[in-house]
Amino acid sequence: LQASYNLASLELDYTRIRAPIAGVVAAREIKPGQSLAVNDLAFRITDARELVAYLQIPQSELTKFAAGHGAELAVDSMPGAMFNATIARISPTIDTRNGTFRATAIIDNAAGQLAPGMFGRFTIAWEEHQKALVIPAAALIGEDEESAVYVVSDDQVTRRTIETGIETDGMIEILGG
Repeated sequence: LQASYNLASLELDYTRIRAPIAGVVAAREIKPGQSLAVNDLAFRITDARELVAYLQIPQSELTKFAAGHGAELAVDSMPGAMFNATIARISPTIDTRNGTFRATAIIDNAAGQLAPGMFGRFTIAWEEHQKALVIPAAALIGEDEESAVYVVSDDQVTRRTIETGIETDGMIEILGG
């Protein structure tokens, strides 16, 4: 009787399904009572703590980007929320169909707010200037292929020709003038 109990216990242990990886069950591919063979697909498991996105970089912009650059992701379903990402690698070969290089970005999703397959927009900071002098782009006056601003000082208004830098979010960097 003891031998048959051990055999039944062993057979019962074979009915347990264990995942070889950690994660969340994304889909169940079997039904209760269904017979399975070795290596049959039972569940799909997803680890969404880090998500992967594939970006297309135009060949004219390739020199501005490198692995390790930071990026931010915005998704339509969460207005105002930004998620950190990092460019992990850039393919060394060009896609001849559209003239772009494929970049792989890793998105930090430790909080679990994002789901695989969501649509989003990336902002990649390819150059960063600390403590830059910026003005609203609307204050800039373009005349004769020059950039100028009007400066008020001691109740006097003077026109100054300036050299501009990076423009982002409605602000423009002043490099000189």
